[in-house]
Amino acid sequence: MTVKKYILFLISIACYVYITQWGIVLYCLLGVLATIANGLISTRYGKPFSFMSVMLFILGFGLVKANSAILPIIGYSVFAFSGISFIVDQLKTKTRYSVIDICLFLFFFPKMLAGPIVRIENFISVNNWNRISATRMYSGIKILIYAAFLKFIIADIVLGASVNGVGINLLLLSLIWGIRFYFDFYAYSLIAVGLGQILGIRLPYNFNNPYGALSFRDFWQRWNITLTLWLKDYIYIPFGGNKISRLRTWLNTIITFAISGLWHGLSFPFIIWGLTHGILVCMERTFIGSLDKFRLIRKVYGLTVIFIVMLLWQLFRLRNVEELREYCICFSRTTYFEPNLFVWLIFAIALLCCIESKMVKKLIFSMGDSMGYVYGEVTFLAIMLMTLILCPGSYTFNFFYFEF
Repeated sequence: MTVKKYILFLISIACYVYITQWGIVLYCLLGVLATIANGLISTRYGKPFSFMSVMLFILGFGLVKANSAILPIIGYSVFAFSGISFIVDQLKTKTRYSVIDICLFLFFFPKMLAGPIVRIENFISVNNWNRISATRMYSGIKILIYAAFLKFIIADIVLGASVNGVGINLLLLSLIWGIRFYFDFYAYSLIAVGLGQILGIRLPYNFNNPYGALSFRDFWQRWNITLTLWLKDYIYIPFGGNKISRLRTWLNTIITFAISGLWHGLSFPFIIWGLTHGILVCMERTFIGSLDKFRLIRKVYGLTVIFIVMLLWQLFRLRNVEELREYCICFSRTTYFEPNLFVWLIFAIALLCCIESKMVKKLIFSMGDSMGYVYGEVTFLAIMLMTLILCPGSYTFNFFYFEF
């Protein structure tokens, strides 16, 4: 289905031109370099040219992140990591791909939103390039409706209040914001999957109930899964992973998480966020043994992990050291407890449990044929659609991860 590939590539380029404007020049330049590297892998120029291409991807990453106000190029992080993985894998496997396969892998526009960051062999092998089917289109539309409901109704309206407060009230608001952040990013990634389904392209899901994790390591196997795998395969393992010594394992872990922080932005709060997660994972690996035998302790520890994770998300809201300092000052102040905020937090947790329930996931991500399933699915979709249509207010695509 070569014609389909060319059509999808042209649609993707049109979307890039519309969203990134002149930034498409940078994308195309790096895409050409990756394509040339693919053709040179078996020659004596393969390694030096591939190395130069990777360095240019990294240089572009640094320029875009350091000058985000001047160079607001959306989606470059995912594009750069995809390009780097492609070139590195080509040097290892010596597998050659057609120009259109490379271009579609790099430029497929739903991927630009929030990933997933996939390898080209997985992207090509998973998709058999058959005609777009009605079943896939319906599945994609279901996911898009669900994503819109999560973003515009739950994240923006139900949980959309600002985080202004002091003391215990600021703590409650921060936890509510942490749940809102999850809904926002979850919806963001589902849009990519839904659009891919409609266009006949399968993209992997990036979440697996991350707030149900029982440890920091478990959390990072559930949250933004493809980014975690990329960092593991191209940073952590090449640096030695956990095969050398305990000290080296600590160092490799902290470096990997520091790079994860820099992937989100070149600012002090992001660096603190990455380093803190790296240190916590190292401490957990070293001092916290297996808790499988102690079910209650394991659950309590899991709740503590998610509590810390949601507090650390506050660093994504803070742009500099001054804002971080002000947040800490407000956090340390005493104030009267507002019970309505606690009720609001309980309601947010109940929404989270509902979204992560097996029943809801089955209705959205499965295709059942029993009448009971069909009635439940249609009813659920109708409720979400009517809510989206009748709910007052204007919807804006102000996803948090647009900035990363």
